[in-house]
Amino acid sequence: MDQPDAINLIKDGVSLLPTHQVWADLGCGKGTFTEALASLLPNQSVIYAIDKNECDLNGIPSEYGNVNIEKVVQDIFKIDLPLNNFDGILMANSLHYIRDKKSYLKKLFNHLTANGLLIILEYEARYSNPWVPYPIGINDLQNVLIEAGFRDVRKLGSVNSRYGHIIYSIGCSM
Repeated sequence: MDQPDAINLIKDGVSLLPTHQVWADLGCGKGTFTEALASLLPNQSVIYAIDKNECDLNGIPSEYGNVNIEKVVQDIFKIDLPLNNFDGILMANSLHYIRDKKSYLKKLFNHLTANGLLIILEYEARYSNPWVPYPIGINDLQNVLIEAGFRDVRKLGSVNSRYGHIIYSIGCSM
């Protein structure tokens, strides 16, 4: 995915407040969406890029523009996040590895500030495969987010993936 597509998929879910923000990118991989997020955040913001693959994290810069990127080697399924007061959490193509999405999302809820934001990107896939073991379509994800306590759940965008599926993005708040 190229940078303009990544930015377009998340930009309507990011707060435009001018003060610095603290975000987590869970399952950040090589940082495509970490950098897209950094390009949208105010100066002096911080993103915790969290992934279990240290080699992928090493390719992510420690700073993008005037946004600091803290790289954390950790399995995102353990939810032992470095902070509890994130202004936002981004999950790009990582939720499909989690079987019990509702329980996981309820745990994430506790790591957000009172007005915290959540952006999720997923494949619009109906059948599992080795790369998307627990797929979830946009309508089902919207329902799960509401059941987990999130509000203002809305589709942010979509784009065709090179793997033949549509990638959609959803934004919501506490």
